[in-house]
Amino acid sequence: MQAASLLISRISIAIGYACAPLYLVSLLVAVREVIMRYFFHAPSDWAFEVTLTLCAIAWALSVGYVGQQNRHIAITFLHDLVRPSRKRVLDVVTLLLTALAFVALACATFPPPTKP
Repeated sequence: MQAASLLISRISIAIGYACAPLYLVSLLVAVREVIMRYFFHAPSDWAFEVTLTLCAIAWALSVGYVGQQNRHIAITFLHDLVRPSRKRVLDVVTLLLTALAFVALACATFPPPTKP
């Protein structure tokens, strides 16, 4: 079991690092769009969609890495205020709410049932 966990961990790290260039490409597309729009008066129709798509792909693929490394954006003032014994409770509540959000997201991917 530990070997499988280590393999998943390494895959998550590799995917996280592999997604970093997508943000750079997204930045370059946005900079190109600004230059073309404001200096050459020739805006493109595709820059926003490409930027949005690249960021969405990078975000979706790197979520394992971000969660594993605990590098996500968090508002930690409540976590910092409580005693260490209560921090574990907050961590469990956070994990349960995250699991619930994932279940809701998975359910939302299916089409709603049709009425006969």
